[in-house]
Amino acid sequence: MSFDPPSRGVADPGTQARSAYGHLVDRVHLLPEVMKALSRRLPERDISDVLVSAVDQMFRPSRIIVLLRTQSGGRLEPRALKGYDQDRRRSFDVEPGIGLVGRAAMGTVVVSRDAARGMLAIQNPQRRPARPCDEGLDVAAPIVWEREVLGVVAMGGVETGLLPGTKSLLAALGVAAGTALKHAALTRQLEERADSDTLTGLRNKRYFLEHLDREIEEAKVTGKVLSLFLFDIDWFKHYNDNHGHPAGDALLAELGQIIKKSFPRAVDVAARYGGEEFVVLFRRTPKDVAEFMADRFRHFIERHAFPNADRQPRGAVTLSGGIATFPEDATTAEGLLQTADDWLYEAKRSGRNRVLAALPGQKSRLTDITENR
Repeated sequence: MSFDPPSRGVADPGTQARSAYGHLVDRVHLLPEVMKALSRRLPERDISDVLVSAVDQMFRPSRIIVLLRTQSGGRLEPRALKGYDQDRRRSFDVEPGIGLVGRAAMGTVVVSRDAARGMLAIQNPQRRPARPCDEGLDVAAPIVWEREVLGVVAMGGVETGLLPGTKSLLAALGVAAGTALKHAALTRQLEERADSDTLTGLRNKRYFLEHLDREIEEAKVTGKVLSLFLFDIDWFKHYNDNHGHPAGDALLAELGQIIKKSFPRAVDVAARYGGEEFVVLFRRTPKDVAEFMADRFRHFIERHAFPNADRQPRGAVTLSGGIATFPEDATTAEGLLQTADDWLYEAKRSGRNRVLAALPGQKSRLTDITENR
């Protein structure tokens, strides 16, 4: 993103100081445009890049870094860089309250000692040795939302030196970026809630179906396989009737957490499909691997100490499921779900507490099943 300053002549070309101050005034004119760019509804991953671009256009430093706190609220991690080797992204270590960046992380704009001595000079003096994370940096400002510090933006090697007003401009950018990050985070949270099942914390059916359609279209282009695991809890009605619906909800919530931990790959998507029925989509996973993962999960559930599990018909909470694979069993979302559902019903009919899938060449449509689930 480019923020072009207005064209202006230098009132006294022979005076370097006046030229530098004219440069700063030009950059002030960019501030409204930068604020407007940061106020757009940007995803979190783009805000750091916009901030680096804005700092670069306003100050022309040789080095810029934007660090943001991890989602756990702990340490700072580099998110966007200028003038750094990519290796530095992995080795940037900040101690809160220590050094230039560390003190900025505590909520205040900080200028290095060498840069501070040159605030009224045109050329920066030779810098003193700095902490590794502060090397080459002259000024750092917190990225803040109200009183919450979300990160730090820092720069060094400004061509004109650090003039009065530089700190205030960088601080203003930090506030604008903090506001943008907070709004982006709230937007993401709302979207996740809209796409999630409130009881289990898994994705909901609507999200899953949309995601499945996209994955199938991509798989048609790339030639990759997909496998789908559809399952539900055996005799769940018995559990609800004997222990009450609040106990049933608690079981579903606990199962949702187990599903998250059992299928942690970022490429896989697990969802509550409805009632006590769940579904997991395994990307780039052939049928035999999906069967192995699903049956291992089934064994774990059978052994897990759910409340009142010993009062279930088999003395344990169990599940039955079916597997379907693209393109082997079906080439549409509806076909995959129907095939998996067919094998889920067959698992119910043949005794429950099992996961079934079609053998090579076996038809996906099974005989009608009338037994209560």
